[in-house]
Amino acid sequence: MSSDLVIRESSGEIPTNYTRKYADTRGWKDWEIVREIVQNSLDAAGSAHIEKLPDALIITDRGKGFNALNLLMGTTSKSKCERGRFGEGLKIAILAAMNMDYTVEIFTDSMHIIPQWRTIEVDDPSQGKVKAEIMVFKFEKMPPINGTKVKIIGYTS
Repeated sequence: MSSDLVIRESSGEIPTNYTRKYADTRGWKDWEIVREIVQNSLDAAGSAHIEKLPDALIITDRGKGFNALNLLMGTTSKSKCERGRFGEGLKIAILAAMNMDYTVEIFTDSMHIIPQWRTIEVDDPSQGKVKAEIMVFKFEKMPPINGTKVKIIGYTS
């Protein structure tokens, strides 16, 4: 990844084209969400720590972490030979969790990332102006940590 794509020293947001409507078509539930996040931890560090709280699930690894731009579909820091090299699983897991009205927080490297829904209006040639809910990754700088922690708030399964 080129250095111009690295976001570590600032705060801001990354809009995506992942929509709530797309999340509906995936049909993912708790099992698929947790499976993908745990798989990312295993890919990054070879192990994952899972902590169940009364109102949340926290999945932690001690890998190298990732950059906020790795949350765009098709971007990954993994090599061409590694599992997860297409950069989709974690993003779809987050999208599915948000579609189930969970709040997701990600702590990685020196970033605190909070995905949120945003309603936008777009021009559709056949329907005129239509509204769509897209996922936006808001991020802010924080003190560096080792690894990645994904917290799913509202998770009770």
